[in-house]
Amino acid sequence: MEEERLLILQMVADGKITAAEAAELLKALDGAREKAGPAPRGPGMEASFASIGELGHKMGELGSTMGELGGKMGDMAGNIAETIVEKVEKFATRVAEEAGKEQGWLNTLLANLNLGDMFGQQFKFEDTVSGTFAPEGDVQLDISTFNGRIDLETWDRPEFEFRLVKSIRTKEEEKAAAIADKMANFVQDGNKIRIEASSHGGGILSNCGVAVYGHLPSDRVYAAGLTTLNGRVNVEGLNASSLRVKTANGRIVATNVSGNSIELKTANGRIEFSGVTPNLVARTSNGRIVAVPGGHASGNYDLHTSNGSIRLGLVPSPDTGYDVEASTTHSKIVTELGDLEFRADERGHSRQHIHARTRGFEERPQRVHVRAKTSNGSIRIGPNVD
Repeated sequence: MEEERLLILQMVADGKITAAEAAELLKALDGAREKAGPAPRGPGMEASFASIGELGHKMGELGSTMGELGGKMGDMAGNIAETIVEKVEKFATRVAEEAGKEQGWLNTLLANLNLGDMFGQQFKFEDTVSGTFAPEGDVQLDISTFNGRIDLETWDRPEFEFRLVKSIRTKEEEKAAAIADKMANFVQDGNKIRIEASSHGGGILSNCGVAVYGHLPSDRVYAAGLTTLNGRVNVEGLNASSLRVKTANGRIVATNVSGNSIELKTANGRIEFSGVTPNLVARTSNGRIVAVPGGHASGNYDLHTSNGSIRLGLVPSPDTGYDVEASTTHSKIVTELGDLEFRADERGHSRQHIHARTRGFEERPQRVHVRAKTSNGSIRIGPNVD
């Protein structure tokens, strides 16, 4: 269990758990080792749990005898998953920097291996496009890229501006420039903007990518579809009739965003949302979900992850009724929404599931439906999301 001990210590260093909580976790792991007998032998990770999910399962078993500690261990599994993803990203960046040093030993070694352009020098090219929209009507945005992030924010100016940063790893700058010229396509048709990036210019997915940075007028309403692969997505201050975000191996952060319908989907990354919306769908794995939709209007909130906790910030109101169905494994569910009638209330050590409604739900002027599901992570629904 040495790997688990190191992960616990790293979480203390990162500020994700306190020293006291770490001491309890280390004590619990030592107890589990005594019960299980000698740890299996094997190189590297083979001596540790086979997956984050298995780690959560072991944590849950310990939690069955240690009460509240079980919930903390479930959350820890999600934190470990995020920590691993972040460390892999940092390690990959360091390797890329070493590979780009012309006189570095790593560059010479990789060249001798004859692996083509995969470990060549990294070249970057930037294109900036700007313009204005028609004075009336919603704006439609369709942005699709890969191996790069998408950052959108609003400003108090009438024009839009997009900066496209194209990264290509190859041995020759001339070749990189030729690939970059064909990697991204920008098209505007009135209030419609389409940005599409692909590797069809001669690169391969492993050695090139495009990041998109955009500034948009704050006084417009947008219907936005944002898609990337192996990159995070940040959206700030957008007023959207609809917002669809999809990525993988990257987090999604939507801050001060309002919209009628918002859908955020990723894998191996956390999701954070704050703003106002009556309809929110959030899907991820190996990452937590924190959503603060604001207001007391009727709404539907559908949140689903694994190996991560869920936090939904809702402030109880006498005019609002809540219908909540939530389930998790190896952790706990906490609801702080006033007087609830429980139709289902399963509180086992390995699984928890509830279905509850505000008393007089059907008579309330506003009604909120919540569906929250995770594994190896706790669920908290109420005004406190800390």
